[in-house]
Amino acid sequence: PWLAYEYIDGGDLSGFLGKLGSMPIDRRGTLVLQIMRQLAGVIGRFHQLPQPIIHRDLKPANILLKKKENRWILRITDFGISHISAQQGIRQATISTPSVNLGQTYRGAHTPLYASPQQKRGLQPDPRDDIHAIGIITYQLLLGDIAAERPAGKWRKKLVEHQLSAE
Repeated sequence: PWLAYEYIDGGDLSGFLGKLGSMPIDRRGTLVLQIMRQLAGVIGRFHQLPQPIIHRDLKPANILLKKKENRWILRITDFGISHISAQQGIRQATISTPSVNLGQTYRGAHTPLYASPQQKRGLQPDPRDDIHAIGIITYQLLLGDIAAERPAGKWRKKLVEHQLSAE
């Protein structure tokens, strides 16, 4: 048995983030908008399936970049803890040990920096989990800083300090 994967030559979004910091501000804003529209569109399609798929661990390391002509194509990876996978894992585990409740374990798996408040509380998967992560990723891309945490308080001021326009 073997698996074949597409070769993605652009690396992941976390590596790309380092390059954004040195990019001219107007080009950075345009590129971030292009990337985030594409990411939101892909994730939105997953959410609209008859059986919605909620990724639950969106982060720059799980977003691969492939250069095609003069634009970037995104490949979302690591659906290992997605809502459908988690439900399947819970069913499999409880077949052999019915007294074990793994629901909280699977629902609690996440990368803390990108996890929504409800995900951190171990609540059922919800599209808001992925939308929250998209917001954090957008903020990090705009700042060109992979370590930037959830914006709070005067986040607009911080963006302006990084020479981004209010728009």
